[in-house]
Amino acid sequence: MSEVEAQQLLIDNMTRYEIGEAPWPELGSNIWGRHAGSPPYDLRKSSTAGTRCYVGRFGSPAINRNRVDMQLSQSLAKAFDQFDAATGTAISDKTLNTLSVSYIRNPQQIYWRVKQYVDSTVNYKPHAFFDVDPTVIQSKIIQLAIPEYTSPSQWRYLFWALDYGGERGVSIMVTRIRE
Repeated sequence: MSEVEAQQLLIDNMTRYEIGEAPWPELGSNIWGRHAGSPPYDLRKSSTAGTRCYVGRFGSPAINRNRVDMQLSQSLAKAFDQFDAATGTAISDKTLNTLSVSYIRNPQQIYWRVKQYVDSTVNYKPHAFFDVDPTVIQSKIIQLAIPEYTSPSQWRYLFWALDYGGERGVSIMVTRIRE
């Protein structure tokens, strides 16, 4: 079942479930999304006639009478976008546009930006109740996407940043994106 089909199934059946109930246990934990273990949909009782509604990131209801606005909620965690509970792997998805003028003129900024990404994963602290507990994280990975046409001088600073991450126990996977 695709993610789109699972979302539509959730929308069709959303009035049947409370917070934390997995509507389809046979689908596994992927139904609850990828954002640091948080459920993408927060179903709560509404103040109107006991109906359930989607509650936004900051607790504000997102309901207009008979219409429910379904959106993926994103974790407030600043470091990790995905967490695999089976392996204890926390993954941070990042992009870096090396074709921007600032990175072309001053390629050492690439090192400082990736260093910031590494430092935020190393110094991770949960900010909300649904963020991953740091004690269960076994490994940390940064998935970094960069344009295919990254210059050799930019790669030099990127390799230095990869070494910096390795010294601090953070794996960095670089993916070149064709535009």
